[in-house]
Amino acid sequence: MAGNEPNHYITRSLHFLKSMGPRLPSECSAEAMSIRIKKRPKNVDQTFEQAIRLSSELFSEDLHLVKWKQSSLENLQQLLVRQKVNYSRCPKNSTPKKTKTKKMEDYFKDLRDFLSKENHSLCAWEIVRAEMESLFETLRNSQFIVNMKNRRKD
Repeated sequence: MAGNEPNHYITRSLHFLKSMGPRLPSECSAEAMSIRIKKRPKNVDQTFEQAIRLSSELFSEDLHLVKWKQSSLENLQQLLVRQKVNYSRCPKNSTPKKTKTKKMEDYFKDLRDFLSKENHSLCAWEIVRAEMESLFETLRNSQFIVNMKNRRKD
């Protein structure tokens, strides 16, 4: 994937996540305080494509209880699928270390387990949406750094 395209996708994904609805509803505050999700991986530059694939799969799960703006949700789902397809066609520059891919897999497994345990409730999805916003912010920062390093090499 060339140039700023990953940054564009990440920025659009963040826009759709944020435009789905207001931040965590007050009725979810207590639940949000009690949850324990594994730490979000910090070094995501090598697991970027994996994060996109897992995000796409996550947002195809049971969403019937959410009260999100439907057009934003559908736009996010379509964008994630499009990214997933694009990345599957790209030649791999480097293979991520197994420990990094394992951390990302574990993080998403923790999110899916949390959603299942909470029966994919509105509050559970709101907490996961907030997590995804944070992850995409990390991805955006990571891609910015990767792009800056690549420009210095040129």
